Amino acid sequence: DGRIDWNARIGCNGRVGWLLSFGLVLGSGALEEQPGDVEPDALLDVLESNGVPAGRIYRAPEMLADPQYAARESIVAVAHRAFPNLKMQNVAPKLSETPGRIRWHGPELGEHNEEVYGELLGLLPERRAELGASGVI
Repeated sequence: DGRIDWNARIGCNGRVGWLLSFGLVLGSGALEEQPGDVEPDALLDVLESNGVPAGRIYRAPEMLADPQYAARESIVAVAHRAFPNLKMQNVAPKLSETPGRIRWHGPELGEHNEEVYGELLGLLPERRAELGASGVI
C-alpha cells in the first residue's frame, strides 16, 4: 500500500516524544536510546543510514550560522535605524528571472496612525490626542 512502517524500518519502539526533543522530525517512532544518550548529529546519521528522511528544525542562531542559508541568501540584513544590521527572512521562493527582494523593514510603530485613525476612520484630532495620551494609540 506504499506506507512505511518506521518502527520496523529502524527498530523503533514507538517513543517519539524524546526524539522531538532533539529538534528532529520523524514520521513516527524513536530509537532505543534515551535523549541524553544520542547526539543530534549521530541520530541524524543513524536515521539517514537507515533510509529515514530526517533533518534538524533550526532555531534562529543555527539558521544564521548555516552555510546553505548563507549561500541561498535566505536571511538578509536590512537597514533599520533602531536595529543596525537587522536580519530578516528573504523572499521565498527565490526565482531565477524574478528573484524578488526586501525593499524595507516595514513601518515603524504608529507610523500610519494619522492616516488610519484620521483619514480612514475619521477620528477628530482631539479624540486621537486622547487615545494617544492614554496609550491606546
